[in-house]
Amino acid sequence: MPSSMPELPEGFDPTQSMELVWQGQKGDADAVNELFVRYIPRLRRYLNVRIPAGQRCYVDPEDVLQETLIVATRRLPELELRSPASIMQWLSKIAEHKISERREYLRAERRSPERERPIGVGVDSEELCGLQLPSHDPTPSQFFARNEMEQLMDQQLCELEPEEYRGVILQRDYLDADWETIRAHFGRPTIEAAQDLYHRAHKRWHERISRYLD
Repeated sequence: MPSSMPELPEGFDPTQSMELVWQGQKGDADAVNELFVRYIPRLRRYLNVRIPAGQRCYVDPEDVLQETLIVATRRLPELELRSPASIMQWLSKIAEHKISERREYLRAERRSPERERPIGVGVDSEELCGLQLPSHDPTPSQFFARNEMEQLMDQQLCELEPEEYRGVILQRDYLDADWETIRAHFGRPTIEAAQDLYHRAHKRWHERISRYLD
């Protein structure tokens, strides 16, 4: 079974990401661009898990991705950097807020998913400091070598029940949360109990994936 951790660019150095944050907070636009390009693949996979396939006709993960980066660019000075994991956790919080905004909008308008068209984000290139989002369209060789497996893993995680199982894997594997954070988040009495939840979730997740690999 391949690693469940969303992969980062080859040679990725988490401590360098912290340096890019500090440079970006001082106004270095190139550092901001490099920082976000590093995290786009992980954030994209996170959103593909958080937004079920049945909702994507009206909450498009790519739109949410772009909106998240716009907000993150504006609010980077507010990021309190305690560790490299703080970056992805901060981006995920912004993304969750944008997902909630879209869902609230649709509920308020009482629109049907079948009739709803994706809400345009109107991205201005200046908003992203010239950031160019890498294409998520894989080449044939990339698709079969890696992207197909990632899509399978993300889809099975998106459908994993109970929700607590899905959440603990997202926290640990996608957001790099430490065990104490996970323990508190899920209300477990000890770190060992949180780890047990994680291992049970992983076992069920891998069982789902294995059905498609036999």
